[in-house]
Amino acid sequence: MLDKHMQILDIVYKYPCTQEVFHRYDALVVECIMCEYLFSTLEELAKVCHLDVQELIQELEQAIDNATCVDKVI
Repeated sequence: MLDKHMQILDIVYKYPCTQEVFHRYDALVVECIMCEYLFSTLEELAKVCHLDVQELIQELEQAIDNATCVDKVI
């Protein structure tokens, strides 16, 4: 569903529930991801912030699949 070449802005727009995941990562990278990296791809974010891109994608997809993520934009 998601891939490392997707832009954070596009992900958050299409799946608003993913904001919670990015907020959790804010503490790890010690800055606001959606403020500083909104126009970056997941791969760029992972590289700059030394994150595991596959783990991040997995967490984002879990949030999307979660029943509470009813804000999906089709």
